[in-house]
Amino acid sequence: MPAVAAPVQNEAPAAPERSRAEAFLARKRAALPAASAPRKPEPSIGLGEFMLMLFFAAFFDLVSLVPWLNLVTVFLGNVTFGAWFWFKGLSFKKLRLAFALESIIELVPFLSILPGFLGLVITAYVVQRAGRLIGQLPGGQLAARALEGRRTI
Repeated sequence: MPAVAAPVQNEAPAAPERSRAEAFLARKRAALPAASAPRKPEPSIGLGEFMLMLFFAAFFDLVSLVPWLNLVTVFLGNVTFGAWFWFKGLSFKKLRLAFALESIIELVPFLSILPGFLGLVITAYVVQRAGRLIGQLPGGQLAARALEGRRTI
């Protein structure tokens, strides 16, 4: 009598065939963008933070009414708001005109009565909100890229 080989216990069972629905879902999942890909966060200034910025801007504007103290105030205010906007992700390219106008307003003796820092904060908030709103419109991505100074095509 020939010897019959016993089945080996270590062999893995054959994988069952995937159904058509499972294969379809697997293709759809593979086509989705990877969720783990790092995205650049959108610059955002909330309403509460905007109010806090307005408070500090009003403080800097009031202190800059003192004739020789306004020189220190311009420097401290520009550093403070520049760092704040940088940490929030706002582009300096968009705000360079506002920073320049604010510095000129605060450094010229009789123009320092005008609220330059308040104008800077309001401009930054409006630019940031407009960028998000434009991006939601049809064709808005193209306009948003043009606002940022990037090539559109």
